[in-house]
Amino acid sequence: MKAELLRFKENANGCPGVFLIDGELMWLTFEPDSKDPERFQIPVGNYRCFRTPSANFGETFEIEVAGHTLIRFHWGNKEEDSTACVLLGMAKGTDAVWNSRVAFNLFMKKMEGITEFILEVKLWN
Repeated sequence: MKAELLRFKENANGCPGVFLIDGELMWLTFEPDSKDPERFQIPVGNYRCFRTPSANFGETFEIEVAGHTLIRFHWGNKEEDSTACVLLGMAKGTDAVWNSRVAFNLFMKKMEGITEFILEVKLWN
């Protein structure tokens, strides 16, 4: 399985993108912007993601980023819903994603039986 997070142009309210599996668009994403002093954005690169429990989100996947912990996929709509995590959504809003719980549940269903995968984070050119 090839998992990719493609980021679009960010602004001061966050960074929209898309999550693809084997080249197929699966979900919209939203992350903190790279210049936010209170939040962290995962640098472009390849990352191991592993299944883990979360008190707030149930079972999810953590993204292994050097020097950071608890960066996960989860539901949420806007930048303030994430300190460094990737929010999943089904519809695009203004500086947000919507139907996030539905998207997260579909993500976990798609990942059924998978314990880890490699995520490539890159910029849309």
